[in-house]
Amino acid sequence: MVYHVRSYTEIVGDPLYNPNRHTCAKEFTWNLDGTPNFGFPNKKLTNDKVHISFLI
Repeated sequence: MVYHVRSYTEIVGDPLYNPNRHTCAKEFTWNLDGTPNFGFPNKKLTNDKVHISFLI
C-alpha cells in the first residue's frame, strides 16, 4: 500500500497540494476473515494527529 502522510492537522488550502506530505509504503497481509492486517504503525511516523486515507 502506498499512501501520503503529514504530521499535523491544520492546513491552509487544498490538502492534496500540500508540499509537506510524505509518501510512504507499507506491506500488509490479510486476516482469515478477509480484512486487511496492517500490523503496527511505523514508529518514526506514529502521531495521533496523522490522518491517512487509502483505497483498497
